[in-house]
Amino acid sequence: LHARFPPAWRGEIEKKVVGAFGKEGTRPERAILVATQIIEQSLDLDFDLMVSRTAPIDLLIQRMGRLHRHFRPSRPSHLAKPTLLLRTPDMKTDDVPDFGVDGLVYERFFLLKSVCAACWRAPMNCARFHARRPLYRRPFCR
Repeated sequence: LHARFPPAWRGEIEKKVVGAFGKEGTRPERAILVATQIIEQSLDLDFDLMVSRTAPIDLLIQRMGRLHRHFRPSRPSHLAKPTLLLRTPDMKTDDVPDFGVDGLVYERFFLLKSVCAACWRAPMNCARFHARRPLYRRPFCR
């Protein structure tokens, strides 16, 4: 799902996505939705698990708002907690992060601050963390 679909296609795709992941949606047993940042704000969706590329922390928190957004008694037990898996950048030989295409979309400074905030909580290549107010403040308030 992305914003550049022709309006007629996008409307139909959004209807299917909301039908599967919306508040009153008929939840599929298993599903993967590949989407751009369009799902951060425009659709009322609910996910058990999310995998995201690096983005400024405020946008990551907005994305995390789609995790366990609605009460669902039928969530799988291994996904009982809302979880975001953040794909952190590869490191160059000089220990400088290579943000790849993410560095073309977002300001490198904010990406670096966001990765530092996320990895401070879970230092690994795929950071696993939950939103907390101090996590949001740290990258932008120092």
